[in-house]
Amino acid sequence: MYLFSKRIKCLSCGKNLRGIKERNKSKYVCSTYHKTRNCVRKVVEEELIVDLVNEHKKIQLNRPELYNLFHVEQAIEDYVKNITFNPDTNELTIYYVDGTKSYFSDKQQTYWSLGMT
Repeated sequence: MYLFSKRIKCLSCGKNLRGIKERNKSKYVCSTYHKTRNCVRKVVEEELIVDLVNEHKKIQLNRPELYNLFHVEQAIEDYVKNITFNPDTNELTIYYVDGTKSYFSDKQQTYWSLGMT
């Protein structure tokens, strides 16, 4: 089972990314590429998304003692509203149910709320 199935959208073709096992790791690849090879083949490791979500939760709570309590009460996939991935630029944006988002690329990692640019 893949934690973020049907929540990750490819910005190149608009289709969802699907979970795959590759080299014993859970990853996501564009479903268009997987079926027809008509999109960009870039993969996102599930472990990266999990790490980003956990880091975001720590920042949002800003109190480590509450982080463990929060983590137990809510499954990590339920904290994420949706995710967009741009395979052309390798940029990932995670939108959370609390109205905030995280941005990750090969060049930077940023956390901000929806009201910020």
